[in-house]
Amino acid sequence: VSVHEMMEDPGELFTRGRRRSRGKGFGIVFHRMMEWAVKRPGFDPHQVIDQWMEEEDVPARFRDDLLRGFETISTSAPVVEAQKAKERHCEWEFFRTIDGRVMNGVIDLVYRRAKGGWTIIDYKTDDISDPERRRQLDEYYANQVKLYAESFSAITGEKVEATKIMYVDDPTPG
Repeated sequence: VSVHEMMEDPGELFTRGRRRSRGKGFGIVFHRMMEWAVKRPGFDPHQVIDQWMEEEDVPARFRDDLLRGFETISTSAPVVEAQKAKERHCEWEFFRTIDGRVMNGVIDLVYRRAKGGWTIIDYKTDDISDPERRRQLDEYYANQVKLYAESFSAITGEKVEATKIMYVDDPTPG
């Protein structure tokens, strides 16, 4: 089962009301951009964004959203710290037996801080324009990164000291 299936049902969080959805492809492109930003110093998304958007059927109207989110998050303090880290993993897939079921998940970014502890970063592309919805999303995703941290520690024997949820549309994600 996926990590999301192990989490408490969010109720109508993802189905009620009007919310802006840019589609699954948007998230795939954003995550790929961030992986390249962490692994390849000097990565310029302008060289590949149009091709990646076409591959994932992302409408051209979302190009600026992707670039704006990339610029904000890729230059944030946690991501800059990750870029400099000697140990870091992007899109770290794991499997773990929990409550008699095999759970799988993918940690967007996990890195060892200079002082030795590990930090997990999870990127989100949800619409956070409504403050109440943002609060609910924060609560829901806190459970996800908690499962990530517990799983990373159980699998590696290493301690996760911090987790961070970073939204594409947050102007101050750091």
